[in-house]
Amino acid sequence: MRARLAGLRLAAAVLLAVLAACGGGAPGDAANPAAASLPTSRGDVWMIDPASPPDAQVLAFLNGVHRFVLKDEEIYTATTRLDTAKVDGALSSAKLAGDLQLRIEAQGAQPILVFSSGPRGPLRKYEAPEAKR
Repeated sequence: MRARLAGLRLAAAVLLAVLAACGGGAPGDAANPAAASLPTSRGDVWMIDPASPPDAQVLAFLNGVHRFVLKDEEIYTATTRLDTAKVDGALSSAKLAGDLQLRIEAQGAQPILVFSSGPRGPLRKYEAPEAKR
């Protein structure tokens, strides 16, 4: 029993040492270039319209852009600023996982989220639900 307890303590100590050695960097530092600090001023919160085609909604959800902050040309999902990818005619654009890219285009006054793989869907400003009383 003592040997087993000693083994568990050793395993816990090793696990803590590994976690301490692997603890990531602060947002926006050289160790984690994909992360960014929060924007210094507010941007607009956008979401993909629930009436969008299902393939566009699924891609947006899987890539975390079903709801995002757009500040100037920068796109933030939570505290991550997406890498920009300049595309002519786009209001904003970004690189996603793999070779996937997104761009925001204006179709008249309606902004449209367009994925490089083809799916597209209209965007609308996010309205937070009213607080329950």
